[in-house]
Amino acid sequence: MNLSQSNFSMYQFLRKSSVHLNNGDSETSDSENTFQIYLYAFTMFLSFFANMTLVFIILSTKSLRTKFNFFVVNFSLVNLLIPTFCMWLHLVYHLDKGQWRFGAFFCRINKFIQVLVVCVSNFTLAVTVLDRFLATLQSPLLKYTQGHQTIVMLIVWISGILLSLPFILYTKFLEFDWIGGHETICSAHFPSIEARRAYITTLSLLGFVLPMLVMFFLISVSLRRPSVSTDNMAREERLRYQMKRRALHYVFTVLLVFFLCWSPQQFLMLWDVFRERNIQTKLPKNIRQYSFYSYYVAYASSCVYPFLYITYNKGFRFAVNQILSCKRRRDVTSDNPTNTEMGVVEQNDGHENTVFCLDTLEKEFSVGPSQPKNEEPTVITVDIHGQALS
Repeated sequence: MNLSQSNFSMYQFLRKSSVHLNNGDSETSDSENTFQIYLYAFTMFLSFFANMTLVFIILSTKSLRTKFNFFVVNFSLVNLLIPTFCMWLHLVYHLDKGQWRFGAFFCRINKFIQVLVVCVSNFTLAVTVLDRFLATLQSPLLKYTQGHQTIVMLIVWISGILLSLPFILYTKFLEFDWIGGHETICSAHFPSIEARRAYITTLSLLGFVLPMLVMFFLISVSLRRPSVSTDNMAREERLRYQMKRRALHYVFTVLLVFFLCWSPQQFLMLWDVFRERNIQTKLPKNIRQYSFYSYYVAYASSCVYPFLYITYNKGFRFAVNQILSCKRRRDVTSDNPTNTEMGVVEQNDGHENTVFCLDTLEKEFSVGPSQPKNEEPTVITVDIHGQALS
C-alpha cells in the first residue's frame, strides 16, 4: 500500500498505533542474534515438552485426576500456546527489526493470543488460589470451585477472550512502498490514542494487577493461619493436613514466579501506550533489547511451572517412576518370557509398596505397614493436594 493512498497522516498513524520504532537503538551483532535464536529454540522445546508431559501424565494416571489437578492441566494447556504461537513469531519479528513477514492472519492472532495467555493464566491462578483458600477455611463455598469446575473454566476462558478481543478487531496488517523499499507492519490501530490508553489500562488492571493483589492477599491469609498440631491426628488426617500445606506453598511459588516474570512485560506495555509519540521523539537506548528480554522472561516462565509441580508433588513423581519402571520391566519380560507378572510388591523397611505399570495405573495405590494376614490392611489414598482420590 502506498502511504499517499492511505486516509490518515503519518503523525496520526504513529499516535494511534503501536509501531515498533528503531530510532535511538543500537544494532545487535550477529553473535547476539545467534545467541537469541538458540535461547528461544531451547526454551520453546523445553516448554512444549514439559507441559505436554505434565498433561499426559496427569490425564493417564487415575490417582492424579483430582479436582485440584484439573486447574493444573488447564494452566498447562494455556502455557502450551506460548511455544506453539507466541515465541517463534516474536523471535522472527525482533530479528527482522519490526518487519512483519507472516501475513494478515498471524498478525491478528499474535497479539490476541499473547493477551489471552496472560488473562487466562491469571484467572486460572485466581480460581486455584481461591480454591486453596476455601479449602484451608473448610468453607462450604468450596463446592462452587470444585463442584462446577467445567463451568468455572469456561467462564475463565470466555473472560480472557473478551478482554483480548479488541486486538482482533483493531490489529491491521499494513504494507508501505517507500522510496527506500517495501515495508510491512503489524500494528494495533485503535480509533484514537485515548481509546488505546483506556483499553490498555483497563486490560492491565483487570487482567493482571487486580487479580494479583487479590491472590497475594488470599494466599498470605491462608499461609499465616496458625498451624494445627498433628500429634493427636490419625495418620490419614495428618497426611491430608500436610498435603494441604504443601499445596499452598506450591500455589504461592507459582504465583510469585508468574508475577516476577510477567511484570516487566506489563510495565513495557503501559510505558508504550503513555509515551510521547511523534516522528522527532527517539526511544530510549537499548529499548529493543529490553523489549526482547522482557517478553522472553515472560514466555520462559511457561517451562518453569511443570518443574515446580514435579518438585512439590510426590504423587506425580511416583506415577512417572511407575511408567519408567513399567517400560524397563517390559524390556526385561521380552528378554525373559517366563517373567510375565505385571504387578510387583517390594518390601522396604517393613512397608509394602504396590508397584504397577501403565496398564494398571487406573488402580489407586495404597501405602501402609505390613499387617497380619487375618487383619484388614489400612488403605490410605491421599492426594498430594489433600484431596481423596476416590
